[in-house]
Amino acid sequence: TRGRLLLVTGLSLPTPVNNAIGSLAGMNAPLAMLLLGLQIAQADLTKFLNLARVQDELPETVREHYRALGAHASDCIMCGGCEERCPFGVDVRQNMRDALKIFGY
Repeated sequence: TRGRLLLVTGLSLPTPVNNAIGSLAGMNAPLAMLLLGLQIAQADLTKFLNLARVQDELPETVREHYRALGAHASDCIMCGGCEERCPFGVDVRQNMRDALKIFGY
């Protein structure tokens, strides 16, 4: 669902709640998201983004695989926590911005 982060349990939170996650009990946003079970499948999203980047036109199969993800680039709160933890130095926030442009959500 656009504008929502999905819980591992399949429940979802509206965007205003997502934006308030970082203030939960004074925790930083990545820790609060982890404790609540919120996640974006970074590896899968990046794989589909890279497949889309090398094509002149976005293949429908790549679009469908992206659509099937539990969360999308539009769900990212751009806190940068994943970049701080990434051992490979991936610019995750830029990937999220690129995926948003390519896939539209």
